[in-house]
Amino acid sequence: RRLILCFLSAIVTPTSIAEGTHTFCGLLLNLNDLFMDPDTDTNPLTVSTSTNSTKDSTTAAEPLPSTAPVVTQQTPLAETSARPSYTTSKPPDGSMDPSIALDRLSIRRQPKRLPASATSTTKTRGLPRQEPLRARSHKKAFKTFRKPTSLSSRPSKPAKCTRLGETVMRKPQGIQQRPAHPPEWEQLVHLHPWAIYIMPRPPVESITEESVTSKLPLRVYRQIPQNGYFAKKFVRSLFPKRFSGIPSPTNPLPFIEITRLTDIIAFRQHAIQLTTALLNDQYESDQDSIRRLPQTKGETPTLLVPPSRDGVRPVLYQVVCRSYGQGAVLEAKDFFIPGPDLRELHCLPLTQDSVNVLTGTRGFVRDQLSIKDFIWVYSLKPTLKTLSSSNRYKILRQARQPRPSVVASSAPYFFRVHEFILVTPSPPDHHVLGLVTDVPRRGSTGINNILVAFQGCRDAVRVSRQICDFELADVERDTLLRATARTNVSCAMRFSHWPVSRSAQRYLVYAVRRFLPAHPDEEMLPLRVSRLSERELRWISDREQHFLNYAKNPVTARRRMGRLFAVASAALTAQSFGMDDKTTHKVTAFVPSLTALPISLQFNFDSFTAEAGWQRSKRVSTWVIGSSTLVRTIVALVRFQPSQNTMKIELHSGQNQHRALANAIRRYGIVNNENNTAQVPIYIRLCRESVGANPIFDILASNSLLGPLLHPSRPSLASTILDTVYASRRRVSSAPPARLTRRLPTSIRVGCRNLHLNNEQALAIQLGTEDYPILAIQAAFGTGKTLVGAAIAARLASADQQVIVTATTNVAVAQFTDTLLQLEGYNHLHILRFLCDSALKEGAPTTAVDLHHILKGLPANYPDSFTDKETDHLTTYRRGRELIERLILKPDTTTNLTDEEREEFRIAENRNSEATGYAVKIMLRVRFPSIVCMTTASLLNTTKPGGLFSDVLSKSGVIIGDEASQIPEPILVAMLGRFPSAKHIYIGDVNQLEPHVRCPRSSRAARLGAKGIMELLMAKEIPLVQLVTTYRAHPALNALPNRLVYDGDLVSGTPARRRQMITNHLRLPSPELPIVVIDVPGKSRLSPSQSHSNEQEAQCCKELICGLLAKDIPPTSIGVITFYKDQQRLMEDTAAKLGVHLFTVDSVQGREIDVVVILTTRTIIDRSSGEFLDDHKRLNVAITRCRHGLFILANVGALRGLHNWGKLIHWAHEHRTIIAASQLPDIFAQNISERGGDK
Repeated sequence: RRLILCFLSAIVTPTSIAEGTHTFCGLLLNLNDLFMDPDTDTNPLTVSTSTNSTKDSTTAAEPLPSTAPVVTQQTPLAETSARPSYTTSKPPDGSMDPSIALDRLSIRRQPKRLPASATSTTKTRGLPRQEPLRARSHKKAFKTFRKPTSLSSRPSKPAKCTRLGETVMRKPQGIQQRPAHPPEWEQLVHLHPWAIYIMPRPPVESITEESVTSKLPLRVYRQIPQNGYFAKKFVRSLFPKRFSGIPSPTNPLPFIEITRLTDIIAFRQHAIQLTTALLNDQYESDQDSIRRLPQTKGETPTLLVPPSRDGVRPVLYQVVCRSYGQGAVLEAKDFFIPGPDLRELHCLPLTQDSVNVLTGTRGFVRDQLSIKDFIWVYSLKPTLKTLSSSNRYKILRQARQPRPSVVASSAPYFFRVHEFILVTPSPPDHHVLGLVTDVPRRGSTGINNILVAFQGCRDAVRVSRQICDFELADVERDTLLRATARTNVSCAMRFSHWPVSRSAQRYLVYAVRRFLPAHPDEEMLPLRVSRLSERELRWISDREQHFLNYAKNPVTARRRMGRLFAVASAALTAQSFGMDDKTTHKVTAFVPSLTALPISLQFNFDSFTAEAGWQRSKRVSTWVIGSSTLVRTIVALVRFQPSQNTMKIELHSGQNQHRALANAIRRYGIVNNENNTAQVPIYIRLCRESVGANPIFDILASNSLLGPLLHPSRPSLASTILDTVYASRRRVSSAPPARLTRRLPTSIRVGCRNLHLNNEQALAIQLGTEDYPILAIQAAFGTGKTLVGAAIAARLASADQQVIVTATTNVAVAQFTDTLLQLEGYNHLHILRFLCDSALKEGAPTTAVDLHHILKGLPANYPDSFTDKETDHLTTYRRGRELIERLILKPDTTTNLTDEEREEFRIAENRNSEATGYAVKIMLRVRFPSIVCMTTASLLNTTKPGGLFSDVLSKSGVIIGDEASQIPEPILVAMLGRFPSAKHIYIGDVNQLEPHVRCPRSSRAARLGAKGIMELLMAKEIPLVQLVTTYRAHPALNALPNRLVYDGDLVSGTPARRRQMITNHLRLPSPELPIVVIDVPGKSRLSPSQSHSNEQEAQCCKELICGLLAKDIPPTSIGVITFYKDQQRLMEDTAAKLGVHLFTVDSVQGREIDVVVILTTRTIIDRSSGEFLDDHKRLNVAITRCRHGLFILANVGALRGLHNWGKLIHWAHEHRTIIAASQLPDIFAQNISERGGDK
C-alpha cells in the first residue's frame, strides 16, 4: 500500500511520465530493505534507469587534483573487479545545483521532493500526505534517520517557546558513541567498486587546527578483537560515528573523520595512473633528484588538518611496523582506499626517500615515529623492487595478494609513500611505569637500545637512547623507569562512509574479511623515558619488604600498588610471549578429507629448535596461496621432536571458516578425487593471544585493577579487606581466632560415607561460616582441604549467600565441583560450573553441572516452567550444542559429512553464542545458581562489562579461592575491585607451587606481581586456620617432606597397613620405607629452548614401569613426573604405550597417584644454574603426590651440590634407600613372602 501511495504521489507533479517512472524506480530501490529478509546474504539491488548514458555518467562533485589526472582505461590484472574510472575528460561543474546532480545519477535515485505548493495541491486532490522516507538499517548499528523538516514535504512547524523557569537541554556535542544517521545518496557511484553500497558524508568545510582533535577515545574507536575482521559485530562498529554540532575549539572533530570519498578516489586514480605507466614501461624515475634533497633532522612539524590540493586532501595511513629496515610500514586507515581491487594500497612502506611536504626534506627521524602514529599520504612512488623487476606484472600480482604479515617477503610492496605529513599525536596526559626486561649488548660495552615493558602493554618495547634522559649503560635488567606515554589508539581499519542499506552493510562486513589485521608486534613507543627519583625508589623498596607506607596514606598507596601490579604483569606477559614465533611460514599442507568438519591441515616444520609458542588452541592466520580470502585456523595438535628439531602441526578450520577454506583448497590445491584428499600451499602466521587455563598476567596487563577502590568516600567490604591485609602487623603467632558463635561440626556425609572431622577441619569449617572479611586456611597436602572448602561453600549457600569458587586450573575447579556434588544434605543447592569450549578441547575434566549440561537439561528438568517460545529456544540450543560437542569430543565422526550435514554444523556454530546467551537468561529465571565454579581467568573475563555473568555475579557475597598458593597477589586486588561486597576465603599450601612465570623467581617482576596469595596472607595478622593432619600417603613417606619443608608439623592420619601396594610387592632397600632413589648414569642434553632431556634416564624409567606392571600394579596407579618439558616429550610415546600417567611438576599440583616416578634429568648442574630444579616448593609438590610408593631417578652426584636436593640425598643415604641403576632388577626379584623366607 505504501509503495502504491509513493508511486501516485511521485507521478502527480513530474513533467513527464518517463521522469515519474524514473522516480518510482528510485523509490522501489529505497523500499528494497523494507521487504527484505534481514537474514539473507543477497547483495543490494542495483537498477539502472538512465536514458542518457553520456549525461548520467558525469557524477563527480569536485574537481580532481592536477597531480592525479583522469585515467579511463582498465589496467591489467583487474580480472574480477570493475575498475573505477571517470568517463568524461572534464570533471563536472562544482557549482551545479546539487538537486540537479542528484537527479542525474544513473542508479539508486531518490524520488524528487515535492515543494510546499505541490504538497498542498496533492492534498486537495484527495491523496494522503507523503511522509518523508526513512532509511532502514541494521537495528544494532543504526537508528532510524528522519530527513530534516526543511527538506521534507511536511510543512514546518513553529518552534516551541520555552517558558520562563524551564531548563533548556543542550544538544550533545562532539563525537558520539552511537552510530550516525545516513545522509543523502552518494554521487560517486561509478568511481569506486564499493560506491554503490555507501552514502556520501557532508563535506567538511572551514575546519582549522583548533577545531580538530587528535583524541580518539577507545570507547568510540574500538580495538581489534582477537578474531579480527571476522567478528561481524565489531566490523559493524567500524562505520562512521555521529558528530553533533559544528566543529569548533570547544567541540572539536576527530581528525580521522575528515577523509571523504572524493579524496580516496583521487588517491586511487593516482595509483592507477602510476600502475599503467609502470606496466607500459612509460614511467620515468626521478630518484636521483629526490636523493639530492636534505635529510630530515631534529623535531618534525606535524598537522591535524593537511592542506588540500585542488580541493582534495590526502588519505590517512597508520604505522603498524617499525622493523622495515630504516623505514616503517603503514596500513590504510580506510577500507575504501584499497577496496576489493587495489590491494597493493593496503600497506605501504615509508622510507628514508619519502618527502615531508611541510619541510621539503627527505626521510624522517625514526626514533620519533611510534607504532600507531598516523600519517597523511599525498602521493606514491614505485618501490625499488618494482623498478628493478623485469616482470612488474608479477610484482603487482603478488602485492595484491592477501598479506599474511606486514613484513612477509612473499608479498612485496608495489608502491611506497612519496609525499607525506605526520599527524600531530594526541597530547600526553599521563605517565606510566616501565620495567627493563633485557639489555642487549654489542660486544662487551655497546648498548644501542633496551627492552622495556610498560604498564598497560602486553609486549616489550625497544627503547633507543634518543628518547632517554639517561645513559643506557647505567641501566640494568629489572630497573624501573618512568615514561611519558602516547595515548593508546585503535589499529582497526574503518569505513569512511555509511552503508546504503542493511544488505549493503552485510556485504561490506563480509567483504573486508579478506583483510588480515596488521597487529603490531610491538607496543607504542613512549615520548620520553626517565629514571625514577630517589623518593620513589625508597617507596618501592618499602613495598617490596614490609610496606609500612600503606598505613600512612592508603589512597596513595593503593594507586601506586595498582601501577606496580600493572607494570609487573606487563613484564611477566612480555617475557612469557617474547619467545613466540612471529615469522610467516610457507608450507605445503596435507588435507586428509575435504568433506570433514572441521577441515584439517597437516604439515611439518623442519629445523625448529623449540615450540616457540605453538600450542594447542592457539589461533593461526592462514592464507591459501592464490586465493582472495584469509581464514583463521586453530592449532589442534603439536608434536615437537627435539632430537630431530622437527615439529608436526595440525590445524583445524575455525568457526565459520570451513566452507571458505574448503573452496580455496579445491580451487588452488592439488585434489585427489579418489580418496578426497588434497595438498595445498599455504602461508601461516601464529596469532598473538592468550591461551590455556591461566592467562592471568595477560589479562592483568591490560586492565586497571584498583580503579574502583581509589575513592575513600565509598566505604566497602573490599576496602576493609585491603586495609586488613596491607595495614595489619606481621604475623607472630599461627593460633586461630578464638571467637566462635556455634558449636563445631563433628562429621559430614560424602556419598554414602559418614566422614569424621578432626578438630582442625571442624574449626576451619566453622570459621568459614563466620563473618570474617577474609580468612586463610593453610592446608598441607592430603589434609582434606577440598572437602573443607566444599563444606564451607555449601553451608554459606544454604544461608542464601551466593558463592563463587575459583582456582587457577580447570582440574582444581572440577575436583572442587565434584566434591560439592557428593555432599549429602545439599541437593537443594543450584551448583553451576563454567567451562569454556577451548578448555573442553584441551581435555579439561567435565562435571554434571557444567553450563552446557545444565542448559541442555532445562526442558526435561523444568518441563512446566517455560513459554512455547522459550521451549523452542532451548530446543534449538540443545540441538546446536550437541552438534558442537560432537565436533569437540568426537572429531572422528565428522570426517565424511554430506553438504546438508555440514550446513547444519555451520548454522549451529553461527548461532551458538547468541543461543547460549538466551538460554542462560532463561536458566537464571528457573535455576539461579547458588554456587558458581570457574577458573580465575574465566571469572575476570565473564564478569567484565558485557560479560556473560557481569550482572549475575556482581552482588556475590563470598569468594572461595582453592589452591590459593597459585593465585597471584594482583588477582586478589582485581577481585576486590570487581566484587566490593564479597568476603574472601583462601585455601592452599604456602609450601606448594607459586603462580607460574617464565622468569626467575628472584626477578623484580616476579617479586612485585607473582607472589601467591597464601604467602601474602600467611605473613599478616589475619584470621588463619592450619590443617596439618595428612591422610594421603604411607606414614613413612611423610617423613621426607616433614623434614625438608614442614619442620616436623605434619601428622600422619592413615595407618601403614592401608598403603602397602609397594611394600608387599617389591624388595625395597629399606623394607618399611617405600622410597627408592635410583642413581642413573648418563648425560643430559640441553636443547636450544633451554630445556633438558636424558635418554638413559628415560630408558631406566621404562624398565622401572615395566617391572611395576609385571608385579600386577595397574598402569592407572602409576604416574611419571618430569621437571623438564623435553624429558616429558621424550617419555610421551612410552607413557602412552604403557598406559601410565605423565605430568610435568608444574601441572601435577592437586593430583594424587598411588605410585610416583620422578625424573630429575640433569647430570651437570650447580647452584647458580639450578634455581628451577632446586626450588623447594616445586620439590615438595613432586614428592607429595604419591600414596603408596615413590621412585626418584637422579644423577646423585650432580644433585648432591644443590641446597634442597642435597638435603634429600643426605636423608636417603641415612635411610639407605639409594641404589644404582644396575640394581634395578633386584627390587623385582622376590616378593615379600620370599624375602621373609630368606630371613
